[in-house]
Amino acid sequence: ADAAATALMVAGSKDWHKITKSMALDYAMLIDGNGNIHMTPAMTKRIKILDKTADSPIIIKHEL
Repeated sequence: ADAAATALMVAGSKDWHKITKSMALDYAMLIDGNGNIHMTPAMTKRIKILDKTADSPIIIKHEL
């Protein structure tokens, strides 16, 4: 898990989905420096955002 988390953070919001695919991760979430929440479709089914502001959109990457 630590290796996956590090790889996702290094890849950043532009390429996190490539790392997710290469590591065969179904569940992944990344919050970028702007507060945007990036998630895989599977992760959206497991997580519930309780306090979502309009300034922090949830971006779901459907093609991995």
